[in-house]
This record gives sequence, structure tokens and C-alpha cells, in this order.
Amino acid sequence: MTRHELRGGYRPPWGGSLAVNYRYLKYSGMQEPYFYTTAGQRREDLITRFEAPLTATTTAYGLLNQSLAENHIAEGIIGLRYQPNCWSVDLELRRYFDEQSIMVIFNLDTLGEFFRGRKQGI
Repeated sequence: MTRHELRGGYRPPWGGSLAVNYRYLKYSGMQEPYFYTTAGQRREDLITRFEAPLTATTTAYGLLNQSLAENHIAEGIIGLRYQPNCWSVDLELRRYFDEQSIMVIFNLDTLGEFFRGRKQGI
């Protein structure tokens, strides 16, 4: 067996979500759609995600990607999203291997829907 994955998730009635994903790749060079290869080393990850509503317009979220094969945190994200209407702003702290960053992300939902609709109509 060269690849296996086990996923689980929970959505409580009050909103939000929790997801856990265990992934094993015999060769790290395997990329979606997971064609067979013998490139790379063994990869084994445990990935957890959560999203929790704090108020009607504010949500906390996070992700933790723990590499079990190399015993280190490959990626970690914690963020706070404010979404009053058709726009949102996120404050996100991110650690990716040895890089650390703080980001402020602005999203305009209506503008994205406009361009997505035009692309489909072409």
C-alpha cells in the first residue's frame, strides 16, 4: 500500500466545525490525483482544522499540520474573521516550517461572484 488517508469531521448544532485528517504517503513525491511514483521520502501527517463562531459576525479558525514522519509542526494557522455582510477581514497568524507571518486579508464576496459569473458565461 503506497497511500492511505483517514478523515473525520464534526459540525455541532450551534455552528462551526472540527476536522481531523491522517495521511500516509509511502513516497512524498505523490501528488494529487496520486499517480504512482517512487520519488521522495515517506510522509505521514496529522492535520486538524477548526472553525468556531464567537458572535454572529466573528469567527475564530485554525489549522495544525503535524508531520509524524519528521516529528515537527509543518504548518500552523490561527485566525480571526469579521464578516458583517458581503465583505470580510481576517487577521491571521501563520507559521509555515521556519517562516512566520502576520496577515490582514480583505475579501469582497460580491466582487468575486461577479467575476465568477462572467467566467461561466463566456
